[in-house]
Amino acid sequence: MTDEQPRGSSLPEDDAKRLDFPMFDGLLAYFPNALAEVARVSFLGNQQHNPGEPLHWAREKSTDHENKIIRHLIDAGKFDSRGVRHSARVAWRALALLQTELERDEGHPMSRGSTYTPPERRVFDRPIDVEPGHEFDDFSAQAEHNRRQSATAAHAPRGASEFDQE
Repeated sequence: MTDEQPRGSSLPEDDAKRLDFPMFDGLLAYFPNALAEVARVSFLGNQQHNPGEPLHWAREKSTDHENKIIRHLIDAGKFDSRGVRHSARVAWRALALLQTELERDEGHPMSRGSTYTPPERRVFDRPIDVEPGHEFDDFSAQAEHNRRQSATAAHAPRGASEFDQE
């Protein structure tokens, strides 16, 4: 992140520097059909993982992007059982990986189309109410917490649940 770009801002505040990010000319105009396919992957994923809910990226249900990119690359040029190109799934995963890296490393805010419920705040894979002030302030704190929880769970006695870990 640069000094000209305040923490929590996705693009530079300076008008001249914003020209370095041609969102229409350098993205939408280049890849309109590919981006439409990525949007379709988002829609179908939301139907699968969040049925009946408004479109959003439930990050706790979408992990391990690097391995899933490779898995879909193996089948590039083919369609999956839902009629979606594996290449479109690669693109979605690559964007997800880049977004989370930028948030973690550059201090960008979590994208407004995203939600995140830490494992200890879910029951049967559904979010539970969180008292104000107890939620995480940013994605990097959430990610660090998850890494610690995963490390703790990996060393838990067999049969222990995530709720047994403190």
